Amino acid sequence: MAVQLAHVYDREEGASNYAMQSLEWCWGLIKGSLNLDTRRNVFFVGASFYELFKRHRWSLVPEEKVVSQFFYEGRSRHRERSDFPNLQSETFKYKFIALDDMEDVCINRQSEDNTVTVHEYPFEDFPIITSHIHPAFVMLHLSNALMSILPDKSNAILKQYPWLEKVKTLRTAWLCNLPGNADRNPTFIPPHQGQTSSTPSHNEDTLHTPPRRIQVLIPRPSAAESLRKLDAEYHNFPPSSTRPAPRVPQMYRTSGQKREPSEPTQDARPSKRRRLLTSMAIKRHDEHHEPEFLEWRQGHVSSWVNNDSPAASSTKTELYLRRSTRVKKKPKRLC
Repeated sequence: MAVQLAHVYDREEGASNYAMQSLEWCWGLIKGSLNLDTRRNVFFVGASFYELFKRHRWSLVPEEKVVSQFFYEGRSRHRERSDFPNLQSETFKYKFIALDDMEDVCINRQSEDNTVTVHEYPFEDFPIITSHIHPAFVMLHLSNALMSILPDKSNAILKQYPWLEKVKTLRTAWLCNLPGNADRNPTFIPPHQGQTSSTPSHNEDTLHTPPRRIQVLIPRPSAAESLRKLDAEYHNFPPSSTRPAPRVPQMYRTSGQKREPSEPTQDARPSKRRRLLTSMAIKRHDEHHEPEFLEWRQGHVSSWVNNDSPAASSTKTELYLRRSTRVKKKPKRLC
């Protein structure tokens, strides 16, 4: 089975400035500094199992004591931007949970002593997972998954893990609208953000991974599409003059026996593509070379007239008559 690098909170969410800026505000980060490619948001998993993860078939449940750290002492109100918890632990513990349509899935787990254990639905005997991924990313994925499954399944999970209601509350608070004074807050947009954003002030173990979120890639057109676009622009927006610019002719030196081309003159127009030979181009070419052609014809005709002998012109042309092959019939006699 192929193993690949997976993101806990979907990497494509980084293309949404609204969601990313809301998370940056609530998590106490500088605007534009949240990076979903941080190691705290990635882990290795089988390719097929990762597809089930992205479809919200399964998720991870953080410990209740970890979720409580994102709330004030009364556990009724979530912590604000200035009091967002900075979890310093290197690893965290999670419980594997099947959310939807996992009845036909089994998990083969190999332990350190090379023994293989097969875990089947509902995976109650699956051991606790110790991982480096941050609980904030895990809670975002888990809350999205709980909102995507059927209400009866979601209610059954919430009954089994009551503190997950607080996880849903955190998601709602983290993705809310920015306050009106967010742009004037120096902790969110520093006075010299362009200089401070290039120098990381925190290590990779926190959420403050150096900028920046993923960029939205714009597909480049193919060569055929580019040519079709150029043709469309040429037909829709013709040149200011309706008559095309004349082509630069090839100059010839006049000689008695042979016409040799002189040094070629470069065309002043940029030749981006090969032009088709049209009747208008041929006509313009003939008009340009007409004086030269008339001079050439006059010289050859006068030379032919001067060299021709008068005796040849006075000679009578013999006429040849074709003999008729028609057979004349004798007239019939009338009795």
